[in-house]
Amino acid sequence: MAASQRGDGGMARRARIVLLAAEGRPHSEVAQRAGTSVPTVRQWRSRYAGGGIEALRDLPRPGRPKTLDKTEILVRTLEPPPRRLGVTHWSSRLLATDLGISSASVVEAWQDWGLQPWRQQSLKFSTEPQLEAKLADVVGLYLHPPDNAVVVCIDEKSQVQALDQTQLILPMLPERATHDHIRHGVTTLLAALEMATGQVVDACYPRHRHQEFLRFLKKVAAAWPGRELHVVCDNDVTHKHPAIRDWLAASPRVTLHFTPTGCSWLNMVEAFFSIITRQAIRRGTLRSVKDLTAKIGAFIDGWNQQCQPFAWTKPADELPTNISKKETSRAEHYVREDPTSLGEIAYSRVRHAIVRLELPPGAPVSEQQLVEEYGLTKASVRAALARLRVHGLVQLAPRRAHVVTAVTLRDVREVYELRLAIEPLAAESAAGRMTARDLQRLRELTSDPPDLEDSVSVDRFLIANRAVHVGVAAASGNQRLERIVSQLLDDSERVILLAVRAGAGHHGRRVHEEHRALIAALEAADKKAARAVMAAAIGGFRDELVDALMNSERMSHIALHPAD
Repeated sequence: MAASQRGDGGMARRARIVLLAAEGRPHSEVAQRAGTSVPTVRQWRSRYAGGGIEALRDLPRPGRPKTLDKTEILVRTLEPPPRRLGVTHWSSRLLATDLGISSASVVEAWQDWGLQPWRQQSLKFSTEPQLEAKLADVVGLYLHPPDNAVVVCIDEKSQVQALDQTQLILPMLPERATHDHIRHGVTTLLAALEMATGQVVDACYPRHRHQEFLRFLKKVAAAWPGRELHVVCDNDVTHKHPAIRDWLAASPRVTLHFTPTGCSWLNMVEAFFSIITRQAIRRGTLRSVKDLTAKIGAFIDGWNQQCQPFAWTKPADELPTNISKKETSRAEHYVREDPTSLGEIAYSRVRHAIVRLELPPGAPVSEQQLVEEYGLTKASVRAALARLRVHGLVQLAPRRAHVVTAVTLRDVREVYELRLAIEPLAAESAAGRMTARDLQRLRELTSDPPDLEDSVSVDRFLIANRAVHVGVAAASGNQRLERIVSQLLDDSERVILLAVRAGAGHHGRRVHEEHRALIAALEAADKKAARAVMAAAIGGFRDELVDALMNSERMSHIALHPAD
């Protein structure tokens, strides 16, 4: 029982306590080797002496037995509501009525797993046939600009309105203004952002045609005379007019680099447009287009006096899988994650450090430590820690402010129970729906069995494992299911890394074989086999992880606490 690979983890630990005690070892040594406390050792020795092996089993718990199954709530949330309700998504009360439980129970389950069915995010897939080439071209300019050359990003902000308030703005905190406006006309702002310094060259025109764009290009070229000029712009028709091409042919020092279709976010001047809109235009009182252009000019003059460059950090080879559309609408889709705030960046960095055990379970974490280590602001770190508390990755601790949440056997069981409940169904739905390109990508990622002996091979294994499971969930056609599986894999990664440290690296070959079997079932459109392989893979790996963690003496100093 103490060496069981399939049995209950709590029973295995209690049996180890009894066996170690039978060897005549003192309580303190037994507690250290079993990863528990001396009072717990005394308790299970006493129970065994009084009732034998049966006494090591759990006693009946007091109170009413638990009847709520959160797994059912999760599965039903991921399914669309019935047509008779006439709604597009579940509310807590509708789902509670349908399941015959309280709405508070539904809300609790949603909070546990971060589900928010009422929210909707936006996305847009690029249909650019030369996507990879254009991405490499533009990102290459950002990361490795040519020597002695100037790189500028140009775009138009059209239909900028001169809006006047119908009543006076009240200078309160927060400031109060009427919801309606008086419109006094529009202008088109053209701006060129220099990547090296953050300097901006601007011009406002009443219309948006190729004539205005050509006039602005000449102004930008005159701002850097005699210098090689690389201009990043989008695919607007005004940028490809014959008059523009003729001027470029006569000005060989100026080269245009076009962003892919549907990827205007790649143009760094968009960040400047966002700033000027929020800080100068949106809350202004503008009684004419002349006032509007003067306001824009004054803001840009002030900007140029204290500007700083925007830094692009992500290499081009990490972008295509996030933004490109697959061959069919049923294929694996990825939503581009584009953090738009310091709080989002801080959350992503700290969460990655916790999941990858850079911050191990039980480690103290302070705001000042994270600020200094990751170069973040205190406000962003505070917001990130609040989100991490909600997701159960950190806890408040006296004097130390926060501590990384320990991994418990209950956590492992709950995560893998949910994966067993939903991922086999996803595999069944995905069978026959993945494209040849998607299947080939998974084959390449799982081509070699991992040895899990070093950090590089572990990272490759985790990437391949995520690609297989998230790819299957995405191919099922349920975007909520894809998000849930991604979150569950994040929770699983910490456990996998702990198990590898405990000596479970030899299990990588078996997982590799199951991945290959799953890919074969998906390609053959064998729904029954895909479901069975997925269930066997998750269940088998769960049991091996628990056994490796329970039987490793090296893990006794890491905060892996059983749910006794």
